[in-house]
Amino acid sequence: MALETLNDIVVTKGGWPALWERGGALSRRGSATIIAEADGAKPRPVLVKTRGHLACGQHALVGLRAGMYVISAGRSGAVSIKRIKRVGVQGREVLAEVEEVDSSSIPPKLQPAVQAAVTKARTYHCRFAVWVDSSAARKYGPGRRRLAAIYDEIHADKMSAIEAEI
Repeated sequence: MALETLNDIVVTKGGWPALWERGGALSRRGSATIIAEADGAKPRPVLVKTRGHLACGQHALVGLRAGMYVISAGRSGAVSIKRIKRVGVQGREVLAEVEEVDSSSIPPKLQPAVQAAVTKARTYHCRFAVWVDSSAARKYGPGRRRLAAIYDEIHADKMSAIEAEI
């Protein structure tokens, strides 16, 4: 449980630590990495990739906080679970204190997340995120600029109606 530098963690433009949900299966091998909240729930992603090369790549960027779990699974069913105790940023380097969770006795709250990681590791050329809040893509994904333009038009119409009454 020493303070470690984890190479997979990235620093966002805003200066926050984050980790990519990634993985999928190739012809003979496969692996996956997913992130779960402290209670085992799906986290809200910072970014969900929908274009470009997605097969077995990076699918969703999730911000990291203390208490979250990082679950790595292989196609064979081997699972590694790490709990983040502390995380901090020094310049462009992220320092994280993690503790290994015994994968022989997986807590019941993490069972669905572990199953999702194993499924992602076995999915041939996986092109999508499996353990993130699915409503986030609808709220923050493509088309949000069009919705913002519609709201701006509605607001302008209301303001012109108010000014006409005055």
